[in-house]
Amino acid sequence: MVGLGMWYLEWQRVRAQASFVAADEPTDSPVATEDLPAWGLAIVPIFVVLGIILLPRLLGLAVDAGDGSLAGRIAELGRTEPVAWPSFALIAGTLVCLAMFARLRVSPLVTFGRGVDDGLLPLINTAAVIGFGSVVTKTAAFTLFAQFMLSLDLPPLLSLFVTVNVLSGLVGSASGGLQIFMSTLAPNFVEMGLDAQVVHRIGAMASGGLDSLPHCGTVVALFMIMGVKHKEAYKDLGVVTVVVPLVATLATIGLALLF
Repeated sequence: MVGLGMWYLEWQRVRAQASFVAADEPTDSPVATEDLPAWGLAIVPIFVVLGIILLPRLLGLAVDAGDGSLAGRIAELGRTEPVAWPSFALIAGTLVCLAMFARLRVSPLVTFGRGVDDGLLPLINTAAVIGFGSVVTKTAAFTLFAQFMLSLDLPPLLSLFVTVNVLSGLVGSASGGLQIFMSTLAPNFVEMGLDAQVVHRIGAMASGGLDSLPHCGTVVALFMIMGVKHKEAYKDLGVVTVVVPLVATLATIGLALLF
């Protein structure tokens, strides 16, 4: 996914730059780049957040959770607090940003306010989609849909791929589609003889395919924040977030069938 996605984006960047030069237009970015940190520094807070989130699991591989040691207590905390621990990671990442970038310390409350504004709509959209998915699973129509998907004359892995993608596309969310699948249909695929770990990995990858169709709440929120319309930006986003994940997941299914 990274390789194909970056290749496509770089190809489009080169094409866009060439068109600007051909039109004798300035190629400088409208963003005041002199005030922005180098990309190497900018990704440090992201790695801090991801590292803290993964820390309990990594420690759990080395020590017994809850054995009384500091590492054990951290591993246990990460296991028992699936919401609080990532929240702590985000707070730590925010503090790292403040410590690294003096520009943010000039008006920290303004920066925090902008962050809340940008994050509120995606948060509401995600919560709404998860709630919607929980309601959908209780309807008679979903029961008929589940029976239809399970009756498809396809190899189990391809049936899993199609099912998760359709669910994610219907609710416009990878997390929503995956939640519905795992809570309702995943046991059926395990009963077909698929390994539970394979179901988990293929299901997680497949949920990132049709989830970002034009009606996806995250896509709508992203375009709203960026100030662009679907007509201007969806083609490129669709290639990177729909086509590339579909190709990568099908390749992974091929590997699963071979090995």
